[in-house]
Amino acid sequence: MDINEIKKLSPEERIKKLKELEEERKKEQEEANKLIQESIDEIKREELVKQIEVPEQEHVNIDDLFAAESENLEQTVAREPTPEVEEEIGHLYNRLGELKETFQETEYMNAQQRKELNQAEQRLKQIEANYTLTDAVREQVFLSENIAKQMRKYLK
Repeated sequence: MDINEIKKLSPEERIKKLKELEEERKKEQEEANKLIQESIDEIKREELVKQIEVPEQEHVNIDDLFAAESENLEQTVAREPTPEVEEEIGHLYNRLGELKETFQETEYMNAQQRKELNQAEQRLKQIEANYTLTDAVREQVFLSENIAKQMRKYLK
């Protein structure tokens, strides 16, 4: 409805219609502000991802590969992570992301959050030491460790 049509309405209807329009514009403004904030947060996350350092590839000596004892199938299977362990890795990744986001917003980490950070780092190290990880799982562990390293860097 345009302004000329509103002018033709009775005063009561005009007030009612103008208040409805005002309410619609407030909602649109709130949605725009929310979208702006989400975009800013997304940009910050992308910048942080760019700052993550990729470790250098280790030199592999082919002779060492052939000299090592070959493991039997049972040992290899026993070292593969179970679905529960993979789920735990996903949970650790998500929790570290939440801790990082909270830390970025408040620029502070309380004792409980520090404890969670330490426990997550320790568990990730245990998982790496005790399991043969697939590329996808290894990447999630790597990203989780990088999130923890970034927080440690800013805590010092």
